[in-house]
Amino acid sequence: YLKGEMVPGFAPLVTEAPPMPPPPVAMADPMVRATQSELIRLGYLRDSADGFMGPKTRNAIALFQQANGLSADGNPSPRLLATLQSTPNSAPPVAAAPGWVAPAGAAPAPTGWVAPKTQ
Repeated sequence: YLKGEMVPGFAPLVTEAPPMPPPPVAMADPMVRATQSELIRLGYLRDSADGFMGPKTRNAIALFQQANGLSADGNPSPRLLATLQSTPNSAPPVAAAPGWVAPAGAAPAPTGWVAPKTQ
């Protein structure tokens, strides 16, 4: 019994590992949210301003940067936010992506839209 072997009538000491801590909760970035709000105001983004960086936000930033002669890296920054905030609402509309089709019977198609095919 002195060598650590089982003692008759006693169960081995079993300990459980502590439970795993919950995964960290992602926090919304206030600068990304403000950037998204400005992109929505200017018509570059059609989603909600949730504060999380995603492909739609990155694409909208790149479109704005290209349209305004900035380096189109698609990343939010305080400088970009200041530029967005100083851009008036009367900015030219965003050109549609190639391949988008204008609604049939619409008035003259906006710049960048493809007329629907008639058969």
